[in-house]
Amino acid sequence: MSAENAKVNTVKKRFLIWDYQKIEDWLNEMSAQGQHLVHVDVWSFSFKEGPPDLFQYRVAPLLRKPEHRRSETFRRYLEENQAKLIPSGAFAYCRKKTADGGLPPYPLVEKFRYFHFYSLMYWTLTLISFSPATMNLVRFFVRGFSVENGIQGGLWTLMSALYLCFAIKTERTIRKLVEEKP
Repeated sequence: MSAENAKVNTVKKRFLIWDYQKIEDWLNEMSAQGQHLVHVDVWSFSFKEGPPDLFQYRVAPLLRKPEHRRSETFRRYLEENQAKLIPSGAFAYCRKKTADGGLPPYPLVEKFRYFHFYSLMYWTLTLISFSPATMNLVRFFVRGFSVENGIQGGLWTLMSALYLCFAIKTERTIRKLVEEKP
């Protein structure tokens, strides 16, 4: 079967924004099995069959689309390493033939920017959602256990806790990047 006529397999797999390293490792494992990435959609990865270990993959977290004028570092990374970009959403998926030397890691500075942005966003959302949570819970107790305020306070508290969990997880990812720094 030729490469163009190879069957396309679609795999549904969920990853979160801080799991870029897990995605990269998984894609390289799939390559070792002869499954080569051709397209990425939200939690959906399409592969074509081919020779094992044909490509090495790198996942580059980007705040903007690769074509954006401020994604110059990423475009330079692709150009310098003669890597191919695979269509995707939040992350940029790059590949290069293993026989041509593979790909070096994506610059740490860019990873820091990406995760710092999300860290700030999650901490901000935590603080913003904490205010109505507190306000509604206080009203719940002051107004004689108003069901409406109790429900709203509970929902805002859950949202605040969720954002807090995301903020902490993103901070841990940043800490791992600091440890990875040469």
